[in-house]
Amino acid sequence: MNIGLARVTIGNFVSTALGAIFWFILASVLNVDNYGEVSYLLSLGYFFAPIALLGMAPSLMTYLPKGDLQFASQARTLVLISSTAIGIGLVFVDPLLSLLLISYAFYHMSITELLGLRKYKEYMILTISSNASRIALSILLFFALGIDGIIIGYITSQFAFSFRYVASLRHLLLKFDIIRLRLRFLGINYAASVAQNATVYLDKIIVGYFFGFLTLGNYQLGYQIFLGLSLLPVTLYQYLLPYESLGEIKRRIKLLGITTSIIIAVAMYCILPLIITTLFPQFEGAIEFSRILTLTLVPLTVVQILTAMFIGKGTNMPSLIGTILYAVVLVVLLIMLGNTFQIVGLALAVLFATGTQACFLLVESRRYRLKSSQ
Repeated sequence: MNIGLARVTIGNFVSTALGAIFWFILASVLNVDNYGEVSYLLSLGYFFAPIALLGMAPSLMTYLPKGDLQFASQARTLVLISSTAIGIGLVFVDPLLSLLLISYAFYHMSITELLGLRKYKEYMILTISSNASRIALSILLFFALGIDGIIIGYITSQFAFSFRYVASLRHLLLKFDIIRLRLRFLGINYAASVAQNATVYLDKIIVGYFFGFLTLGNYQLGYQIFLGLSLLPVTLYQYLLPYESLGEIKRRIKLLGITTSIIIAVAMYCILPLIITTLFPQFEGAIEFSRILTLTLVPLTVVQILTAMFIGKGTNMPSLIGTILYAVVLVVLLIMLGNTFQIVGLALAVLFATGTQACFLLVESRRYRLKSSQ
């Protein structure tokens, strides 16, 4: 296996595993209602993160491999301004949510730059260390302060491991000439990032608001299982994007990723009932939701591979439209199918929305290749 891919995979795998362990520990000490409440609060705080980040993550991973350090400097300045402004607004809602947003923006910029510079070893060490500290702090503070302690643990860890971004702020430049030259590309990335990342949290907000914390608790447990499985497509995206931007196509890696996703999805569909009933008997309501959600791994892998291809080639409009399509379909189906089929309908909503996005991107990728060959 390529050393870079191995390091990104290890970093993401260990971080995701630690995150899953953390949520599974919470599932063992909280009732289903409180478990849903924690998910709701964190989702509400992180919902504004993609707005503050201004779509800079995929942009940095596109331009940093080409050595564009001026763009990176201007991107850091903009993110500082936007995250601080939005954070100030959130103070009036909840000061903890404000700090959660700002700390995440700083931390995310730090790990994104490492990926863009292809410093995969540093990325691996930082992501593992930050997630381990976040879990330890959140658990300790939970027993001392309750649910607020969990959020404070997130904030403290994210600020502590944002040192790369914080150190770079010494060289801020209040000019944005490079940014202005690329406004169209950045604008599309921004809209795509907002749509894509917001839906990661919007579903929890919708489920908690319309169906209550009890349903959200079962939803959250199934989602955490799926989040662990989604390590594969996320890793593929992060690894492939810098290479796509340089014109290097990793066909074997893509084929391996899709094949592996199919095998994992089928295996987990079969064994999940045993896992949940054995480890989390109070979350029996999450069994069918979790099984259906595992099938989403296959179209999600296709989406991440194609998204890396489009953004890496500087053609990000299909990714934006696909993400908006996903968001619209998801929101509509969550409410419609959730009311009709309860938690099973919520799982079908995620599966259908992701499948719709994958089909759209496949069609667009064929058109793109056709135009490129002309």
